[in-house]
Order: sequence, then structure tokens, then C-alpha cells
Amino acid sequence: MDILFENQFVYTEELYKELYYYNLFKKPKSIIWHIFLILSFSIGVLALLFPEALVDDGSAKIAVFLPLFLWIVIFRQHRRAMKANYKQNLELNNGKPVQRRMVLTNDDIYVDRMDDASGSCISYSSVKKIGQSKNYYYLITQTGLHLIFKKDGFVTGNLEDFLVFLRRKGFKC
Repeated sequence: MDILFENQFVYTEELYKELYYYNLFKKPKSIIWHIFLILSFSIGVLALLFPEALVDDGSAKIAVFLPLFLWIVIFRQHRRAMKANYKQNLELNNGKPVQRRMVLTNDDIYVDRMDDASGSCISYSSVKKIGQSKNYYYLITQTGLHLIFKKDGFVTGNLEDFLVFLRRKGFKC
């Protein structure tokens, strides 16, 4: 097993914030929902400004306030889930942040916890797409598992070569 790339990072609260931000604003399903809510909100505002041209006042208010209510619920839900996941990982790791080591070979991806011997092997064929945030790349599997690579966390190899390697494997990044 020749190690081509090794990436190490710690699951910090900042990582969780970036991951949840990615899921909330950059995933195609999320973008579609936000567009729908923006359109509904915009139509509602126009209906309130020009009541004679569009719908009745009650429908316009619903079109304005329902998207606002849904955004508040969505943001609060994501924020709570992010904080809960972070606290759960701390609890599972005796109060210490989880340290992760990602190793890429020509054939597989190995995911190890640096503080114990647990780990797993994932085939490139199970990766369906790649996401990116400010400080991380996410290899997202068919089941939705996010394999996280910190942009400045390469111990073996570097970010530029990592991206070239992924493109050669057939991924868009």
C-alpha cells in the first residue's frame, strides 16, 4: 500500500459550522428550496405593495411570512443539529475533539481515528461527488457520508496534486 496522500485534521466546532453551511447553502436540493422560498417571499412582497394587481391581502401575507418562518426553522434546526453533533463527538471521545487521518492510495481511501485503532476502507467507486467549503474538501459517498479533507492538512502530498489525482480518477473538482 503506497500512500499517495495523507491528510490530518481535528473535528472542531468550526469544521462543523462549515460542513453545515455547505449542506444548508451549497447542496443542489438546498439551493432549490431557497430559490422557491425567495420566489414566494418576492411574490408576497409584490402583492403587498401592489394589492390591486395580484392576490388578496391574506394570501400575500402568507407568501411573505411563511418563507420567513421556514427560514427561521431551517436555520435553527441546522444550528441545533451542528451543536448536538459536535457535543456528541466530544462525549464519545471523552471530552476531546476527534482527530482524523485520511489516507489515499491508488486503490482506496482509508479513514482512521488518530486517537485509537479504529478505521475503515472506502473504495473510490462509492464516491459520487466532491464538495468544497472555505477550508475543506468533501468526498461524498453514495450513502451521503462526507469524507473530509482539510485544505492545509496534508502531511503527505499537497492540495494541488490531490486535486489532480481526483480529476484523474474522474471526479469534478
